[in-house]
Amino acid sequence: MKKILSILLLFLFIPLCFTGCENLTIDKNLIEECATISATLVETYYNKAENSELEKVSDDNFYVQVEDNEINELSAITINNVIYKKDVDYKFSVGNNNFISAPIWKLEDGKLFIALPTLYVEAKGGLTKIEAGDKVINIRVYEDAGDMSIGKVGVFGETNGASADKTVDSSGKIIINHTRESGKTFVGWAFTKNNKPIEKDLYVFTRKYYEESKSISYGIDITTDSEEYGYSTGLYNYFINGEITEPKSRKIDYTVAIPKIGNIEFIVNVTEKVLGKE
Repeated sequence: MKKILSILLLFLFIPLCFTGCENLTIDKNLIEECATISATLVETYYNKAENSELEKVSDDNFYVQVEDNEINELSAITINNVIYKKDVDYKFSVGNNNFISAPIWKLEDGKLFIALPTLYVEAKGGLTKIEAGDKVINIRVYEDAGDMSIGKVGVFGETNGASADKTVDSSGKIIINHTRESGKTFVGWAFTKNNKPIEKDLYVFTRKYYEESKSISYGIDITTDSEEYGYSTGLYNYFINGEITEPKSRKIDYTVAIPKIGNIEFIVNVTEKVLGKE
């Protein structure tokens, strides 16, 4: 009799384990919601006067609700295989030396919210994959991620001793190599989608991972007129702003995301030469 009961209990618990151990996959299309908050975020924060007192981030101007079903307390979530711990602030540059400091995600009343710039820059093929507890949430943020690429590259600003060129590695990722003497030099690049130049005055979100310091920063930028300036956006290298005595190098894993257009990951290698020396 005991053996029969044990077998019955085993069959009862097998389906419970399957349902309790598997992740629940949720697919959501939040293209329009992201575009709306994107416009509000830019209007609220971008290029205000230097040292402005900025509004507090909220669900209306910074975060996107990605799941409204009750989620148990979380200590961390994973976005595209990268772990983000709870209540860890990240820096978001919003122009004119103004910055937002805020967590990538938050949980309120069982509802999960993700910072909008992160949703855009982390999208792979138009989707951002979020793992939260027993849920896998695939968020669509682009209707057509498209084929974004980089056309010409070059330098502007203090161009003496500065150069830039573009190569492609074995995986197809674009690498921009920028060499300069310390000073106010920009390296610029022209974005294309499906081999056509990206238009000007489009707001973009950026993600920079600095390999040397193992740090991440996010920001807002705007595309310029490719025909007039030759570049869509560019990088002003704040690493060294003045004379140095020893050469310096850094590697930046760069992502640029343009709402309703798509995003692109590339690498910028910067080599700082010593002023007046070979």
